[in-house]
Amino acid sequence: MILGAAAYMSREQARGKTVDRRCDIWSFGAVLFEMLSGKQAFAREDISHTLAAVIMKEPDWSVLPADLPVPLGRLLRRCLVKDRRSRLQAIGDARIAIE
Repeated sequence: MILGAAAYMSREQARGKTVDRRCDIWSFGAVLFEMLSGKQAFAREDISHTLAAVIMKEPDWSVLPADLPVPLGRLLRRCLVKDRRSRLQAIGDARIAIE
């Protein structure tokens, strides 16, 4: 079963796979991307295209501010990496990176 808002779902959620706390880290990254750029990272014209973008596409990193601090950009990429094994493992790591 797939539950959640498509534009904020992790790749594994969109594929109907097992979810864990790293899905929440992905969602945090999706919200952070939107806060920084003013655009949703994966939103498309309908839900099925949005889910396909989550599974197959990268965000348009070029819409992020040019003066985005490098550590914040790295954090964002670590939150939105497709392979959850490479994603941040705990949200506390994001807090430390932001500080």
